[in-house]
Amino acid sequence: MPQTQSKSQSATVDWFIANLGKHEVSAILSSATIKRFQAKEVIFRSGEPANRLYLLRKGSVKFYRITHAGHEVILGWLIPGEAFGLGTLLADLTEYIGTAESIENSEAYVWDSATIRRRATSYPRLTENALRIALHYVANFVGRHISLVSSTAGERLARTLTKLGSRTGHLTPAGVEVGVKNEQLASLADINFFTASRLLKKWERQGAVKKTRGKILIRCPEKLLTA
Repeated sequence: MPQTQSKSQSATVDWFIANLGKHEVSAILSSATIKRFQAKEVIFRSGEPANRLYLLRKGSVKFYRITHAGHEVILGWLIPGEAFGLGTLLADLTEYIGTAESIENSEAYVWDSATIRRRATSYPRLTENALRIALHYVANFVGRHISLVSSTAGERLARTLTKLGSRTGHLTPAGVEVGVKNEQLASLADINFFTASRLLKKWERQGAVKKTRGKILIRCPEKLLTA
């Protein structure tokens, strides 16, 4: 069956260059280099000096930390138009707080620290936009923390899957197809892998989703919270 990109995926966030004039955006983007990343390529690692700022143009990137036990905890699932490595804007050198890795072949605008700080001096709105993005990320983490103490595992998984579908899904005649593995979805929903697998199998039996390797087809999203 032919697939078309969902409206939510084709629309970009672009908060980093929001509320800037056309010539200002042109000056900022023209000062960046464009870098391409292969699927599963690590862009930077947690603890490395934050000396590059990225604005995703194509593809998708996961942002995560590794626990002391070696488990991957996904902090964010980034789509085109989203910026990461915001610590690069600080005058004092800081470190990346997580690891960024391309999920698929991706492409990003990249600025080194000196260049983006010069642009932020020329266009102060950049710094304001970066703060807005950082606050958005904090709000997401607050929401996840509240869900941990107020929602069931099933509710968290359902909300995470539908949100991911609205942001990154491909619309098909049978539903919305999301490219995500069970362990990645479990991490985003803050539940363990076995619980996620059990719930997905239950939803599949009830016709809410259909699982294939590395993909989930959301067939009936309203059934997720009632199943």
